[in-house]
Amino acid sequence: MTDGENTLRFNSGNGRHSALSSNAATAKTQITKTNQDTAAICDYMKSNKIEIFTVAFMVTDVGAKSLLEGCASDAEHYYDASDPEKLMAAFTGIAQSLSKVRLAR
Repeated sequence: MTDGENTLRFNSGNGRHSALSSNAATAKTQITKTNQDTAAICDYMKSNKIEIFTVAFMVTDVGAKSLLEGCASDAEHYYDASDPEKLMAAFTGIAQSLSKVRLAR
């Protein structure tokens, strides 16, 4: 679950997250790279058959919503929770999905 905005950037040099640059052009580049990294992680998880639910809680940014929707395993795994009631409905839907009996080989 996220507010949808990638506002931190992973620093592989020290293994920590840091704030985006205060320079608007640099920050835009960092956000683009972070979104690409997020999408790549989602694609990797899906290629390994990991089930991904995403919840966009009060997200207004269209690009962030698109990223979260693309990250979800499929359309049924994406929830756009624009208010607390929709957030509760999202969690209820996820819980019901997880409680179903599944057979795997």
